[in-house]
Parts: sequence; structure tokens; C-alpha cells
Amino acid sequence: MKSSKFQAFTLIELIIVLAMIAILTTYAVSQYNRYVVKTRRLDAKIALYDLAQKLEQHYGQQHTYLGVKLAVNPSGENTFNQYSPQGFYQLSLVKLTLHEFRLQATPLGTQAQNDKVCQSLQLNHLGEQAITGPGTAKTCW
Repeated sequence: MKSSKFQAFTLIELIIVLAMIAILTTYAVSQYNRYVVKTRRLDAKIALYDLAQKLEQHYGQQHTYLGVKLAVNPSGENTFNQYSPQGFYQLSLVKLTLHEFRLQATPLGTQAQNDKVCQSLQLNHLGEQAITGPGTAKTCW
């Protein structure tokens, strides 16, 4: 009579493997979420630079930032309330004078909830980049 040796995983081994999978999954999801937040910031950066380019084009022609037509409502007033191309940020003119401007991109929805470090991104007429959150402009831009 042959005796066959039956080998199987013990319950402890299975629990250890499941715990390792759970830890790795948690880490992967966390990293993915950080990557998504960082990638969505590009939406704001592109929109801010595009808007700054329009302002500079007007300044080059008129020698002032005032009077630029960025968005016109039905009554003909120059109102500005624009969203970034992907809709993750709302753009606003924080400051607009003869020779200066400061633009701001404020996150919306899940981007606002997930991006606690940078919060709003800002760009001025000199190309200086700033943020309103506890992070640094260097890491957010």
C-alpha cells in the first residue's frame, strides 16, 4: 500500500497572503489617487497659461490689461467665469489693473476634496507661480 502525502495550505498561511495583498492594494490605490490629483493639476496649469497668453496678447496690442474681452455675457458686459478644459478647476481674475494681473484656478468637486496640499494655483503677469494651500509652489507647479 502506498501512502500519499497530502500537502495543503494552512489557514494561517492563507490569512498572511490575504493580509499582504490587502496592504499592497491599499498602497497601490493611495499612489494612484496621488497620481490622479497631480495629473489633474495639469488641467489648471494649461488653462492658466492659456488665459495669461490671451491677456499678454491684449497687453501687447493695447498697452494695458484693462478692457480685455475674455468672456462676454448676453448683455455685453465683460464678465469672466470660466472653467478649465477638463472642468476640474474654476478660473478667476483675482487682480486686473493697467499693468498687472493675477489669475487663480480653484479646484472643484473631487479635486478640491483630494488636493489638500496645493488647493488653488495662481499665476501673475510676471509668470510667477503661487498656491493658496500649505504646500510649496515648487512642488505644486
